[in-house]
Amino acid sequence: MGATSALATVKISELVSSGYTCERVATNFRECKKAGASTYWCTDNGDCEVALRQVQPTTPHFSSEGRPTVNAQPDIQPTTPDLGYDGQLIFSAQP
Repeated sequence: MGATSALATVKISELVSSGYTCERVATNFRECKKAGASTYWCTDNGDCEVALRQVQPTTPHFSSEGRPTVNAQPDIQPTTPDLGYDGQLIFSAQP
């Protein structure tokens, strides 16, 4: 077929003649598959490229108690003085 890299193109007619089955997936997009071989994505003009590798998502990691582990810091906000107060301003820190 002459396709030596993922960037090389091959014609859809070459894929079909070598046993691939092609199916229209969307406008100007065909997917060609063959058992035990790379999948190709093709345009309606007949140019095809090796499909991008598809990766299955992994499951999240859980602690021994069966719940996800999260490392988070407490969100501490500074207090704001009440500027409408007519007396002496008193600032205090809160944990």
